Amino acid sequence: MLLARMGSKATRPIPDGNISSANNEIDLQYLLEDANCIRSVPVDAKHFNDDDYELLKKWSLHLCSPESARTSTELDPTFNTLIDEPMDARTLVNELVQNHTLKVYVIDSLKRYHSLMDIIHTLATFDELQDTEFPQQHRKTIESFHAIINKITKSVLLTTTIDSMSYESQRYFGNFIKKNDLPVPFAYYMWNKKNNILEYKINFNLLAEIMCLTNDHYILQVGSESAIGMGKTSLLHYIFPDKRVEALNTDGKSTRRHGCIDVIFSSQATNQKNESYIIFDTHGTINGLNEHIIRSIQANCALQILYVTAKDLESNFLNSMMNYSRQIQEKPTIIVIFDSDYDDTGNQKEKITGGFQSKYHDWKCVKWITAPCAQIWYQMDYDKKNNDMKRSQRLLRSFKAITESMDKEMQQSAICTSIFSIQCVYLTVQNLENFNPSINHYFEIQNRLKELFDNLNDNTDNLQIATPVSYLNSAIKQCERELSDNWDAPQMEIQAKRDNLIHARSQITTINKYTAFFINLLTRCLYIELLITEKYLEKWRSQFEAKLHDQIAQVKSEASKFNSKIKRLEGHLSGKENLSKEYATKLQQDLVAAKTEFRKQSIFINEIDKKLMNIDLTIGLFCDEIMALYELSPHLFDGKNCIQDIAKNLANLMLKGLAIHILRGRPLHCYSKLVEESIKFIPITQKPPLVLTVIGEQSSAKSSLMNTTFGCNFRVSAGRCTIGMYMSVVQWRLETIVILDTEGLLSLEEADSIFDNQMVTMAMLSSTNLL
Repeated sequence: MLLARMGSKATRPIPDGNISSANNEIDLQYLLEDANCIRSVPVDAKHFNDDDYELLKKWSLHLCSPESARTSTELDPTFNTLIDEPMDARTLVNELVQNHTLKVYVIDSLKRYHSLMDIIHTLATFDELQDTEFPQQHRKTIESFHAIINKITKSVLLTTTIDSMSYESQRYFGNFIKKNDLPVPFAYYMWNKKNNILEYKINFNLLAEIMCLTNDHYILQVGSESAIGMGKTSLLHYIFPDKRVEALNTDGKSTRRHGCIDVIFSSQATNQKNESYIIFDTHGTINGLNEHIIRSIQANCALQILYVTAKDLESNFLNSMMNYSRQIQEKPTIIVIFDSDYDDTGNQKEKITGGFQSKYHDWKCVKWITAPCAQIWYQMDYDKKNNDMKRSQRLLRSFKAITESMDKEMQQSAICTSIFSIQCVYLTVQNLENFNPSINHYFEIQNRLKELFDNLNDNTDNLQIATPVSYLNSAIKQCERELSDNWDAPQMEIQAKRDNLIHARSQITTINKYTAFFINLLTRCLYIELLITEKYLEKWRSQFEAKLHDQIAQVKSEASKFNSKIKRLEGHLSGKENLSKEYATKLQQDLVAAKTEFRKQSIFINEIDKKLMNIDLTIGLFCDEIMALYELSPHLFDGKNCIQDIAKNLANLMLKGLAIHILRGRPLHCYSKLVEESIKFIPITQKPPLVLTVIGEQSSAKSSLMNTTFGCNFRVSAGRCTIGMYMSVVQWRLETIVILDTEGLLSLEEADSIFDNQMVTMAMLSSTNLL
């Protein structure tokens, strides 16, 4: 029997259908409107005790910048500004006094992957400062801040920084929170200075970019009122062992988090195993403030984890959560029962679970499990270490068994692919009395992407089809290279091939559908749509990459062995020791054989590398095609401000981390009128820019070093991910720093070529600083 629901929806009829079949195209423009991307609800002062209420107010007053900083529509310049001063308590206090926010240092900490721990540790030294060190007019403010400093957590730093930014900056900021493996605040409390009230905010901005298009399983966890303070969040690293305890929001007094929702992402390693998930972690319980958003998440999640205690055998919590609709009852569900006698492995466990199973015997998609409440972990005794370890191992085994048993059901359930689906449901829930929720939302741009790329695969000539100018330019230059490097090759044949390629290029008199799509994407579409395209292409590539990466890794390993053998044999033959004629002959034969095998492996590497390049369809690749087409036929871009719009948007994308590709192709070439136009839109100082270039071997973490040091967003992965040279720009004091990230040297793909010489020469001649 379906029972009544709770809250404002309790008296409304329950939908019988599973999923709505209505047209569910997502209107991004509408969802990104200011009124829809953040919803704020006034919070009654009685919701908190006096101390907590006053503390929430003071956090905002001290750590949130004035309203004027949030009304801008531009990206906050802090994202592209370097902080080089050593951080100490005095520096942070001066920043608070002058700007009423720690935004600059919070962003800098996340850019450097410090996860805010550097700020937390620095704040702990505040007591060492003397009030007399500061001007008289600031001492009252500093004294007030001193009273709350020990209660500032990483979550407080994040939410107050978020409230000190424009909406556009908030969307970008979400990327940095996720990269630091911190919970992303989704629903939280914030003081409204203008209206002088406390508000409960549901902020979709922070998830708009990082969850615009996903392949993850969404998981909702929420507990009953009796389960408050029992340690729901602390159990997550037992259910999902890839999560670190430090990555969970458990700091500070739990009553200040009641009703808040954090979003937790799986680790990169888990993502690579295709077991990725996104957890919506509800603190406290469901209430009037968060019911609508929890119901919206529940309708879209692949798994729900509900927490109860023995008291809930008599409460209505499970009925209200499970009987919202038939679709919810059929959803994979884990119900965790907190047991104060968890360490007693007798019959008590069966008695507790048996009571719930008997009462809810008709729930077929539910798994029941017990867990220790938080108080058990705090008990002090002589065997605490051993007891904690034993308890931890038991929990890990139990949760592993139960999640593995539900894996099939989760894989078969429909997957929600975007936070915008949840936002659509949430806005509908608020505006309609009743409806059948749907997770079949889609973006209009997805239809266009399917039309373009669904017919392409690892066997089609993707580069020739999608980027013909770049493909032909590269093939022509390869012929010219062969003509100049190898006089023994059949010159007439190569010359004829070159002429045919040039003729084919001359026949390109229009903009093909792929290039037209990306020009439109750059100049007319929302930035979110560009990110959706990037994630769509990433998913498309993933169908073929794993197999090819495994193949090239294996072949490179073999080639490396033969290369080592060649050097060892050459060392013996060129050594000073006297070798017998027979032994020297054998070594020479072994050397020839090793070189032959090395050449074979090199050919295999180049073949696989060509296959990888053939599927490496990225936004950067299509930007290169636009550059190449503009060089070939500039008249095709004669539309009103067309090339200026493209150049301006390329510069704006660079400020958001999409570096400009300035050294491209094989052999490498640099000149581009479009790059010249783009550079004109990059904000610089009056002084000549400093140019910093990083060079080094392949896979030596050059791009990662630049990302960590300067907060860039250069592409990183195992193997060759930087192709050619990319440019990014940051500001430092009164200086503009141009950062050039280069492709790795000494790679097997470019063995015996002039590539390394070209790259080093370019780096040496263009840089003021070389790393």
